Amino acid sequence: HYILPREKNQPHPNPPTMPIESENWTWEKVDAEHYVVSQDKHCITFQGDPKAEYRACVGSTGWSTGKHYWRVWSGTDNARIGICTDGCTTDKPGGSDEHSWCLNMQTGDVYHNFDPAKPAEGITKRLYKFLCPIGGGRVSFLLDMDDGKLLLFMNDEYQGVMVSDLKGKGPFYPCIGIGGTEGKSIYILPEPTPVPKMYTYKRNKI
Repeated sequence: HYILPREKNQPHPNPPTMPIESENWTWEKVDAEHYVVSQDKHCITFQGDPKAEYRACVGSTGWSTGKHYWRVWSGTDNARIGICTDGCTTDKPGGSDEHSWCLNMQTGDVYHNFDPAKPAEGITKRLYKFLCPIGGGRVSFLLDMDDGKLLLFMNDEYQGVMVSDLKGKGPFYPCIGIGGTEGKSIYILPEPTPVPKMYTYKRNKI
């Protein structure tokens, strides 16, 4: 389990085995009518249609065993971001069905089977510590299939367990959806990067 440090600004003395570096993947399933995909498939840009807000975009690589870490840069806080199974389709918002789990980056709510008409039933968790600037930032995930958990980081700060009932399921793929005005983008960060150190508290940065 990810037991975090008890002494201020000290990493865990015996950290669990972690992925050495972040995964490299691309955007695979995308609604091409409402998103533009870059040539290298690392960037997706929303076209601004309010009827198509948050439609799911799905990564090329899925995992059902082991530990996997990946990172994206979001140019907006108006997005939903998380994971999905291969049953996720691109004609629905991320987090709106049984195949996807997505964080609302503006509220910290985790959506699964979310229906705006019955919001309480589709919010599985609220990450109270999560705070995303309006201009977005670097979001990263650690998928631990040994424990069946998805851990969330914002700008390399550990935010908590986003989903905790994944063991024996999968494979799970990166999944995002963008809302708001035209031109908002999310980029995959493919550079190999280690998992950040995890702390139980939010550290103040100078």
